[in-house]
Amino acid sequence: MDLSKLLDAIKLSPRYLVPVFFASGFLLFSPTTYIASLGLDSFVTSYRSWIGLVFLVSSALLLSHFFISVWTWVKRKLDAKKSSNEAINHLRNLTPDEKALLQGYIFNQTKTQNLDMMNGVVNGLVHVGIIYQASRMGDLLEGFAYNIQPWAWEFLNKNKRLLEISEKEKDFVHGYSGRRSRRAR
Repeated sequence: MDLSKLLDAIKLSPRYLVPVFFASGFLLFSPTTYIASLGLDSFVTSYRSWIGLVFLVSSALLLSHFFISVWTWVKRKLDAKKSSNEAINHLRNLTPDEKALLQGYIFNQTKTQNLDMMNGVVNGLVHVGIIYQASRMGDLLEGFAYNIQPWAWEFLNKNKRLLEISEKEKDFVHGYSGRRSRRAR
């Protein structure tokens, strides 16, 4: 038996396995009158052990597909929750430069700013998932359009105090209120 053909059969998607499962289950568990009316009684009698094997294998493969799909869905939800918690934690511990940049969104009530795509603060906020590059169109002088994520917009509008820059922090701000972060036109 060729092992590659066996592996290809195992990789069958559920849409192919379900009919095999139902057909083999029907042949195994249906009353003999139904099987006889289809003219399959001698076939089922001769190959009952093979039909049983097909039923067992298709059942196992369908169950594994189901459990893998459930696990993938749960893992995706857990990863999204973890990322969300990390991003919210990041918003609670912003650097002075990050506060200044995000103030442009919240205090100007705009969801888009033109920002320098080469800037580390901008790229850091993109990496955390707080802002994202909304358009590939732009230039190095005017900047590129960056939007704030809807959940971050909502969170920061409810918690504007997180964007307040203390007197001590003002010395560390590198100026995001004008030249570097313009509101998108």
